[in-house]
Amino acid sequence: MQKAAKKSDEQEFIFKYTDFYEKGQEIWYVLVTSYLHTKETLHCRIRTIYSNAMICNTIDREGSDVIIPIQDRSRVFDTEQEAKKAAKKIKA
Repeated sequence: MQKAAKKSDEQEFIFKYTDFYEKGQEIWYVLVTSYLHTKETLHCRIRTIYSNAMICNTIDREGSDVIIPIQDRSRVFDTEQEAKKAAKKIKA
């Protein structure tokens, strides 16, 4: 009984984009294209947000959109400096 009570008290953290970001927010995303062995830092504005993905307009490249899946959440940053620092550590 005690194990069941303890288990119900522990909440497993489930990441959702909707809890941390909002529509219109500007972010920086490190886009890694593994088959081309490239990486680039994109300045984006969130257009549509779901719990497991975001669709963003790129500010640097007019008319271009990017979809950021939940698997790439570790490559989304609030500042350009953070994104560039992380991009240096990523091997494409």
